[in-house]
Amino acid sequence: MEIIVSMAVMAVLVCLILQITHSVSTAINNTHKHMDADEQARFVLDRMAFDIVRMLRRTDIDYTFQNTAASSVNSANPAFLSFYSTALGDSSASRPLSVIGYRVNSAYQLERGALPVNWVPRETSPAGTLTAFSACAVDPQTQELRPTQKLMQPNTLPNISDSDYQVVGDQVFRFEFCYLVNGGTGAKPFLSATPPTSLDDVLAIVVAIAVLDLKSRSLLSATQLDALAGALPPAAQIVQNDQDIATGWNKKVTDGALSRNNVAAPLAATSAVRLYQRYYYLP
Repeated sequence: MEIIVSMAVMAVLVCLILQITHSVSTAINNTHKHMDADEQARFVLDRMAFDIVRMLRRTDIDYTFQNTAASSVNSANPAFLSFYSTALGDSSASRPLSVIGYRVNSAYQLERGALPVNWVPRETSPAGTLTAFSACAVDPQTQELRPTQKLMQPNTLPNISDSDYQVVGDQVFRFEFCYLVNGGTGAKPFLSATPPTSLDDVLAIVVAIAVLDLKSRSLLSATQLDALAGALPPAAQIVQNDQDIATGWNKKVTDGALSRNNVAAPLAATSAVRLYQRYYYLP
């Protein structure tokens, strides 16, 4: 009888130890996944900050802010951000101007594109070199080559080819942005998803990303990942309710919308989704 009681006590103790070990292991794994997501989000948002702070904010320079699926390589991630920046597109010191672009590719990874260009055509430019200004003339007073046209038409930026894009966030599966716009005299700034006709009234570009670590991502099929990205609404549906993108997305995460039938993704994956947002105030 005593042997049976001892064995029962031993079995209970073993079960308790196994349960504690499993709980500690789960907590450690979740912490590691959270740290991985934090690290990548920090890198991506800092990379964007490096480019955006060098954005050219001039009336004669073009930029592209698009949120339409037709302009994207990923229908669930229609956001496409492109602009001129003094951030180097390559190591060439002779072309200090670049067209920078951000998008999410068909594999649900954030990409950064960089296309080096010259300010204006010049004799030393290699054949086929792209320039910010294609129509130029010699200024009769200074004898300098200056642009003779303004580039305010939509979508006039040089196209960044697929080969000029590189993955900068393999865990970022959703990307959206909106604008903090000056409300005018006596009015407070407000958020807008409408692409501005001029940067003069734009105080900041607000970028939001959703990150899913690689281990959790491996639990999802391509269809589930597509549905998961689609379950996070676009900026236009969120800011009209006077809230920022991260707030709108967080409601979808906390109310369980990412695990319902329209997504049908395992809870182990959807619970690992991390949301990040940053305001990039323009100089």
